Amino acid sequence: ISACRGKAWQAYPGVVCPSALKGESGSQEKLECVESYLAKDWTQGGINYTDTFYFAFVVVATVVCGVKIRRLSVQNAWKPFSMLASAPWERLTFDYLLTPDSHVESPRVTKPQLVKEALTLLSTIHEPFPSGLDFLFEPKKFSELLGMILLNGQERTPPSPFWVYKVTLLEQSGATKESQQLLDGVERRIFGGRATEEDLEQLQYSSRSQAIFAVGACMNHSCDPNVRVSYSDENDEELVVVALRDIAEGDELCISYIEESASLEKRQAQLRTHYLFTCGCPKCLREQEQKQPPEEKSQSTPSPAPSSAPAT
Repeated sequence: ISACRGKAWQAYPGVVCPSALKGESGSQEKLECVESYLAKDWTQGGINYTDTFYFAFVVVATVVCGVKIRRLSVQNAWKPFSMLASAPWERLTFDYLLTPDSHVESPRVTKPQLVKEALTLLSTIHEPFPSGLDFLFEPKKFSELLGMILLNGQERTPPSPFWVYKVTLLEQSGATKESQQLLDGVERRIFGGRATEEDLEQLQYSSRSQAIFAVGACMNHSCDPNVRVSYSDENDEELVVVALRDIAEGDELCISYIEESASLEKRQAQLRTHYLFTCGCPKCLREQEQKQPPEEKSQSTPSPAPSSAPAT
């Protein structure tokens, strides 16, 4: 147990845990900033980025902890994150996630304003910075850090013990009326008899968060993927890559970043605004060609290259 505790302490809690901050100058202000950061609803433009900002909180603490406690160089402490694709948060938009019921705050807080607020809190928590770590607390770098998380992160919603129990009970009992009434009664008691759809959905998951897996972050996108990522049945946060069809040796493994059953227009819009690229996978090219008028198809079809010359 002590070995596990020591390893966890060196991951990032060693620089943000209350017991670690108590011995530092201005400890009370630091603790208040930690509480403020973690309690804040980081919503912008109707999209809730709280998971993303919490992930950024952990990344910053991990890098600072690596330098201060593990005695790593700044380069080595930052290296695991420096290899991931990134882009400024300001360039990423998620308007496609908005629904008619989405609440957009008024006046709308801007992304630079939220970055500034986050850095004010983080700077207070980690001052004085270890030499060479000032870059982490610059607006441009922090915006890129948020973008890195949004480009590479995968939402994790592991099932709650209650939900596992509910599913198991219904499977074993054959989903009888009695077992369903029993579970409905438990849910009503938990919420005082006034459970909303949102309340019941919260019972389904033990937590909501984001994670970055090195293998998953290395895979490119295709709207016709040949693999998908899932998680082990033990719910231990181990990523599992599953083939969706036979894959020839040398073929690239591709996952889908979005819902691949959506229309061509919707897929392309989501990929442009969220991931900043236009998809040219075989499925998209095939659907684009099907939408072209016959005369445009004939004009856009290249003539075959002479047999004596290599095709380019």
